[in-house]
Amino acid sequence: MISIAAVGIEVPLARVTGISTRLIRGRHFLLIRLRDNSTGIEGFGYTYVGSHGSRTAVTIFQEVFAPLLNEMISESITEIWEKLYAETLLIGRGGLALRVLSAIDIALWDLRTREMNVSLAAALGGRAKGVPAYASGGYFYSGVDPIDSIKTEMKRNVESGFTKHKIKVGGHDLVQDAKRVAAAFEVLPMNHELALDANNAYVNSYVAAKALEKFELAAGTRGLWWFEEPLGPSDVEGHSFLKSRFATPIASGEILQTRHEVRPYIDTRAVDFLQIDAGVIGGITEFFKVAQAASVAQMAIAPHWHANLHGHLATALENCVIVEHFLLEKDIYNFEILLTPSSRMQFSNGEVLVENNIGLGLTFDEEKITRFKVADFQW
Repeated sequence: MISIAAVGIEVPLARVTGISTRLIRGRHFLLIRLRDNSTGIEGFGYTYVGSHGSRTAVTIFQEVFAPLLNEMISESITEIWEKLYAETLLIGRGGLALRVLSAIDIALWDLRTREMNVSLAAALGGRAKGVPAYASGGYFYSGVDPIDSIKTEMKRNVESGFTKHKIKVGGHDLVQDAKRVAAAFEVLPMNHELALDANNAYVNSYVAAKALEKFELAAGTRGLWWFEEPLGPSDVEGHSFLKSRFATPIASGEILQTRHEVRPYIDTRAVDFLQIDAGVIGGITEFFKVAQAASVAQMAIAPHWHANLHGHLATALENCVIVEHFLLEKDIYNFEILLTPSSRMQFSNGEVLVENNIGLGLTFDEEKITRFKVADFQW
């Protein structure tokens, strides 16, 4: 028998933060804990829910998934995944339900690898090592000079040892956004690379193409590393059009869920970098299926968010070329506030360090969990 718990978390941001499509005041996470009562071993899973919705995520876990887990815990993770996914048929096979399923799957992997007394990386066929990472950020803030803000952040990234960087676009008009791109290049050394993330800002491929033309001009001869999520996730043809027309590589995929949504992107090679997220797509189980299918199509994987998890997966996948990293002091991706300092992912010289810990190697700060908890459930 196992004990099951879910906690909905809201961690406020110190200041209102903008992307092209919305303002963000806080980050909501779902934490899942599975405890084997016969051994006392615990496994933890988590996912980013959004800028709201963690209470709803706990309710979905409680009403849809929790009643099934105890009776099938002895089955393989793949069998459990398929049965839980079948339960989403009538409530929606995507969205928040799949994020909850992702957190459950991650918790199952953490529990099983802790029982095996090995790291997640080792269980998947990888090993402890450094994994290439890029410094993510470049968000929008009111009341600050957008040019000075970008230059200051790029300098911080460089001082922290990163050579690849990403900033947001789409939150200002094209002229101002292009100036921000040019300002970033003014600060970055010649051997550094810059990617742009539009967060689905543009209504169609024509508008996105006009934007990319401006951004390529701002980048000059140095060029852009990639142009991320210019369009909505369902616009496969639009992404493919941009990929065929521009020298700048196209990236997308962070919102896609399950192999079924990703398949058109792989079948048509619609993007250069596939940015699937284990906390969104259906967990580690589904992430690996999609990543291996992408490998057959010779597509690179550059996972979205969750470096604490994706670092492990990257060590076991030859086509996982880089992971996304956020400096905690930027107060953007604030998940690591919930971890004890020694459990936070270490980084050096543009790499995150996957260590030979047991399972995911995460230790949660119970005081922080209590402080930021907005909902919970125990079975």
